[in-house]
Amino acid sequence: MKREEFDHKWFGIRTDEMTDEQFAAFKEDCFSLHEETGFVDRFDSPYDDEGKHNGMAFKVVRRATSEEVDAEALPVWLIEFENGDTAYCYPEEICKIEHSDKTVKTTWNVRRMSCHKEADCEDVATGLPTYGAALGCLNRIARTSKTVVTHTSKSGHVVVLTQNDEATLYWIYKK
Repeated sequence: MKREEFDHKWFGIRTDEMTDEQFAAFKEDCFSLHEETGFVDRFDSPYDDEGKHNGMAFKVVRRATSEEVDAEALPVWLIEFENGDTAYCYPEEICKIEHSDKTVKTTWNVRRMSCHKEADCEDVATGLPTYGAALGCLNRIARTSKTVVTHTSKSGHVVVLTQNDEATLYWIYKK
């Protein structure tokens, strides 16, 4: 499946509103999209907790299952590093399609905004290689903090997450 086909098929459909059959098809399309374009040669994670493996060669062992990781987190793959360590990895860490912009000096960043003062704003992720990686970061924030993405602007740069009827604004921007 090509990126354009995937985007056309799934744009604007929230996973929390999908039937079980739709969600299964969505997960399969996510895996297919990334596997068809292949994996990079070296691990490169934008997340601090996996940074110790950056630059290491790895092999993909298999797809992760919803019994191993939260189904909402898929697609995720189990990989084995050259030193024998194993880890469950997201597309932005190992997939070519998410690293396609690495030749360009532009990177994507995710900033949590504050309606009170600029000093309360903070970048929650920086140096992400693609917009898709930045959106993936927001999806993980949403899952770990029990929030829901409620709006994405047409330009795709502003996302609002809500928790307990409180809104938090995130801005995806290029640097």
